[in-house]
Amino acid sequence: MPGSSSNGSQSAPIARRASQARSDGPCPPLTPAFRPTALGSALRQRRATPKTAQRRRQRVREELEWLGFGAFAPGVPAHPTMSPSEVTAALSEMQAQGDPIVMRSEPMEPAVPKPVRAQVRESRDLDELAGHYSQFLDHFRPRWKALSDNDDLDERQAFMARTLLIHEYHKVQLRDPQLPGAMLPTAWEGRNAFQLSRNLYRAIHHRAERWLDAHLETAEGRLPAPGPSFYQRFGGLEPALAEAPV
Repeated sequence: MPGSSSNGSQSAPIARRASQARSDGPCPPLTPAFRPTALGSALRQRRATPKTAQRRRQRVREELEWLGFGAFAPGVPAHPTMSPSEVTAALSEMQAQGDPIVMRSEPMEPAVPKPVRAQVRESRDLDELAGHYSQFLDHFRPRWKALSDNDDLDERQAFMARTLLIHEYHKVQLRDPQLPGAMLPTAWEGRNAFQLSRNLYRAIHHRAERWLDAHLETAEGRLPAPGPSFYQRFGGLEPALAEAPV
């Protein structure tokens, strides 16, 4: 698999991309400060390069795709939200910082013009991504309906359901470049997938946490309480009510 090391573990750029999978809100809105970052490689003019250099460039392209870059033009991958410093750090981890040229573009106007939307359609397969989100929705919508009709999950079942939900949701999100909402189709399945995941997560997370508290512990004893960032997931979660002392 692209981006995996010889021992099967994820490389650092892929691991960072996984850690950036968003669960705290839908796609970011486009603002006047939106500045896509692009990489232009001078190596594309050097066609007669050794095979080792070609393999290195191919590996870098695959790593960049996993990080959410799309082909803005031949030899110019672009990312809608990563800063140049983040791109430079990723290239350093790939040991490729000496090859590409990191550039930042800035729109002439805050609104997204039609040519930009057309470029997005050409550089990214949004139809395929929408298909993955549709599969996710087809799988979990019946679960949400069943839960709404008869919420009889016990704590263990809630923990299992939450684990499967986040696993499947993040599998699709790892393919999602997180384009600003103004660049996406109006009826974007990613928004529906976020709302469904939020509804399911909010409905079962208290029971899932209680199961964890009852069955897991650290070397020091009971699991610590979730931190503030936990309750910011999916736009905000209700904290559990404090239990009365025994």
